[in-house]
Amino acid sequence: MTSPESSILNYLDDDVLGVICEHLQFKLISPVDTSSGRRTCPKLVEGVQKSPLDSLSRTCKRLRVHSLPYVFNQFTLHCYGNSPWDLAMLKLQDWNPDYSSYVQEIHLRIELGYKEDPEAFAEELPDTLAKVLSKIATSSSRLHKFSCIINEDRAHLFHDAFTRHNLTFSTVKQLIVGPYNEYAVKLCPNTDYVSVNDWVWGQSKKAGSSQEHSFNLIKETGTLPYLKVFIIMEWLSEKLLQALHDAVPHIQTLVIPTSIGMDFEKFIMHLSRFRHIEILSIPSVSQLGLGFTPPICGNAYRGPNGGKVRKRVAEEAQAVRERAATEIFDKCPWLKELWFEGYVKVTQKDYDALGKRKRDLDYNSDNSCPSWL
Repeated sequence: MTSPESSILNYLDDDVLGVICEHLQFKLISPVDTSSGRRTCPKLVEGVQKSPLDSLSRTCKRLRVHSLPYVFNQFTLHCYGNSPWDLAMLKLQDWNPDYSSYVQEIHLRIELGYKEDPEAFAEELPDTLAKVLSKIATSSSRLHKFSCIINEDRAHLFHDAFTRHNLTFSTVKQLIVGPYNEYAVKLCPNTDYVSVNDWVWGQSKKAGSSQEHSFNLIKETGTLPYLKVFIIMEWLSEKLLQALHDAVPHIQTLVIPTSIGMDFEKFIMHLSRFRHIEILSIPSVSQLGLGFTPPICGNAYRGPNGGKVRKRVAEEAQAVRERAATEIFDKCPWLKELWFEGYVKVTQKDYDALGKRKRDLDYNSDNSCPSWL
């Protein structure tokens, strides 16, 4: 039965209905947390975002045609806890392949269960998933994002299945991977963005302190001809930076949010070899080995002298930040943006009237959003 609301909407032309659906989708994917003013992630239930669009798609055929591309624009398979592989199979069996052409993003997150032995699914689940993804890859021309975070001890099973089915996402531009999921790089030969999942990446038990998963990923990225952005959540050693330069010397955006395991002078020396970097994000100044070690205990910032301590720490941090920024821009004059912790942006001002670059640095910490997010 057609509701009064849908009857009213039926009087609108297709262009207006499209704008309404697009607006509702934007509100869904970018809700604002009123307490912080920041965008938050939508909640997913069984892989489908519950939203006004879901209700709209059930009103009449015409509205369903306009809303379905937004309702099913994400294929989400998040399975963990008890019997996650059973849950994954149920979700895949419920998926309607007719919706494959609507998918713009694929998000995989599959963990091992607390009790089950997934050996019975060693081929069935990976092959079933590969068939579903193959249908999406061949049906959707708008697919642009692939997130592949599969348990590191079982990732090889999915790698083998994806290989058997010749899976390729030729339209994907943004790739996010978990530990030992670097095989996903070959699935996305045209991607220009590679990132790791921060929490999972740092918890790899298989890699331990060897950084093997990071070296594997860096090596694979060397096969990407269009790579522009690389985000690596890893303790940065000279060996790792050397491997990164060997693989992707033409990288344009490099994000290194964790600690640096070398002298700051050596770090800058390695950075200066990346002649095409335009945007660089490095850890907080307390992680750069420049002698700035603010109090960690929160009690130091409380009490009658708390205000003075906070002011002193802020002033010292800014002084170290200016020193670091000046030295980096000196060695990397082609750099356009330098970020500390992804929220303090530093830029060099344009050339002056005489054609000489100004040495003044412009600081911006007003919660502006980095371009790589």
